[in-house]
Amino acid sequence: MVAASGFVADVGPGGFTGVRVGVTLAKTLAFALGVEAAGVSSFDLISCSGTAVVPGRRGQFLVREAGSAVRVLDELPGGEFAGYGEGVSEASYPDAGRMPVVAVGALGAPERLLPEYVLPPSVTLPRA
Repeated sequence: MVAASGFVADVGPGGFTGVRVGVTLAKTLAFALGVEAAGVSSFDLISCSGTAVVPGRRGQFLVREAGSAVRVLDELPGGEFAGYGEGVSEASYPDAGRMPVVAVGALGAPERLLPEYVLPPSVTLPRA
């Protein structure tokens, strides 16, 4: 049996519930086993060093260029990019196998692991 030295979770962007469950599971296992935890962005798990694109909601795209903040666009960006979603000709999905590469040196206390929400939750308030 191999002992875990830490847990790494995809912190988003992604579906609200899926990201929440993944982060909670990694934190719970880390606390239970007394090890550290880290989080990495879906963008970092897409094999590229330039612009990465993931689908948002209602036809939007979340775009991150290397070294920049995430932008929300209503159409695919021009130029070359890696990613997935409707209209992307050659899909490149987040690869969990890249976690050890992009999370190097990022392990820390499990309570520091938090989801990174780009868009606000899409909830409808109850009517009075």
